[in-house]
Formats: sequence, structure tokens, C-alpha cells
Amino acid sequence: MRADRSRVVQRALVNVATGFVIVALAAGAGLLGWTMGRPHTKHTPPPPPPPPATALLAAVRSMQAAASYQFSGRVTIGVEVLNVSGRFSTPDRVDETLQLVGGPPIERVGVGTVTYQRGPFGWRRVAAPGANGDPRAVFTALASASGVTRNGSAYTFSVSGAAASGLVPGAGPGTVVTGSASVASGWVQSLTYRSSAGAGTAVELTCSAFGTAPQVTTPVTVPG
Repeated sequence: MRADRSRVVQRALVNVATGFVIVALAAGAGLLGWTMGRPHTKHTPPPPPPPPATALLAAVRSMQAAASYQFSGRVTIGVEVLNVSGRFSTPDRVDETLQLVGGPPIERVGVGTVTYQRGPFGWRRVAAPGANGDPRAVFTALASASGVTRNGSAYTFSVSGAAASGLVPGAGPGTVVTGSASVASGWVQSLTYRSSAGAGTAVELTCSAFGTAPQVTTPVTVPG
């Protein structure tokens, strides 16, 4: 009696195991058939990155075409250090604050060729050239960069000849400016460059809020 029961249990286990095997084989066959029948997607490798000079120039062109952006930095000429911060908006407007280390801040707004300066009694139009920290001249000069190399998101470059005057005051035909730019998402995020010409110039500049910085408006001037 006990032996008969044992044989029944064994037969049931065999039947269950056989069922599992059949199900597994059917599932495997179905998967194989689906894999063989489905269309195969051809994986195209991504294109190689553009040459360093091309990538840097594209970022520079983006800066030149930007509707607006904010900037801040430091300009060192000899022993003098000038801190600058502000924003640019198209087509030709710059609002910036300039401050020599140890001196008072000076706020200027440039609208085209006209410069306004904030004084103790309000804004006045002043007989001064365009804003000293205007970054547009910097990016115009960078469009002529040569010897560009890339290491990750950093690009090293040099600028010489007439274009160097957009980076270094008083640059001559033999002036050479060397520097590095950090590019991300197609924008120049930060920039450093230097030249030993004259008293020596070193510049550090960062940019942000591309296309989202508030527009620069013409100040309301006081009489006089």
C-alpha cells in the first residue's frame, strides 16, 4: 500500500517536471522565433567630434549671436587689478560695473557708441569710449584664434597680429596672446588669457545666463 502511494507520488513529480520542461522549451522556441523574426536595428556609431578649431569657433559664434548673457571677471595690467561684472544684450548694449582694487565701483551703460555713467546724483552721458569691459571685442578676437588644441572641454589657443588688440590694450603687430577657454553646451563658459606685451596683461572671464539675462535698458539721465 505504502509502495503504491510512493509510486503515485513519484509519477506525479515526473509529470510536473515534464510539464515544466515542455513550458520552458516552448517559451525558448517562442523567444527564438521572435528574435529571428523581428527587424534588426542597425547601430550607427556617432560621428567623430569636430576639429578643436572648428568647435571653438562654433562656440565663439554662439556667443556673438546670443541675445544676452551675464559676465564677470578680472583684468590685471601690470600691478593694477580691475574687477568687472555685468551683462550684455543685443544689439549693442552693455551694463557693467568696474572697480579697481582699493577704489570705488563705477557703473556704466553702453548703448551703441554712447556711454552713460552713474554718479552721486544719477545717470549722465559721458564723453568716454565704449565700456572698457565689453566682452564683444574679446569674442571678435577669438574668432581669429590659431593653434587650437582640446583636452576634454578645455581649448587652448593663441591670438596674434591685429586680432590681439581686441584682447590686450596697446597690442602691436608682434603681440601674441595665449589662453584657454572652457566650452559646454556650445557656449564659452569661462576664458583666461595673458600676454607679456607692455606691462603684461592677464584676464579671467566667466559667462552665464545665455539668452536669459535681462535686457539692458537706456538709463534715464538727470539734467545738466
